Amino acid sequence: MEVYGRHTWYLTQELVTLALVSSLVDPPTKRRMADVIHEYATEQATATRMGKPDLPTLPTEAGQVKALELDDFIGPKSRTVFGVLGISAGFLRKPLPWDGDPDFDRLATFVLHLRVTNDTAERGVKLISDFIGHITTSDFELQELLQVVEAHRQRYPDYSKATLSAAV
Repeated sequence: MEVYGRHTWYLTQELVTLALVSSLVDPPTKRRMADVIHEYATEQATATRMGKPDLPTLPTEAGQVKALELDDFIGPKSRTVFGVLGISAGFLRKPLPWDGDPDFDRLATFVLHLRVTNDTAERGVKLISDFIGHITTSDFELQELLQVVEAHRQRYPDYSKATLSAAV
């Protein structure tokens, strides 16, 4: 049960909408998702807020997680992506497939180019771990190296030509 709970990040009201562009989601499921999204008729919930999302709770019965469908995770915040991208959810009323609709195509392009933060963070941790292991095995030298890196980042906050040429 705890393992399932760690994967509910992908099922938040804001993110479950992204499944509409997946080829792994069958058309009847997409249709049900679209219908539930339209039950939340207003274009509210377009404002984003910082912080952790509200994770859905998985209903259980006799200690087992109940079978749920993607449309069970749709809610008022599921329209957020449309507001953020400035697109209309009107294509959801059209018959499937939605390919060729400009709003759907914009959503699909956004989803295809969306970087998964967790994957990026894990690669960064792996990269720094490997780097540190090759550079030094001494904790003292490691702390010195990290302080040098921090001082360099403060001195050069970005890599623009203006910042770098001002240092010369």
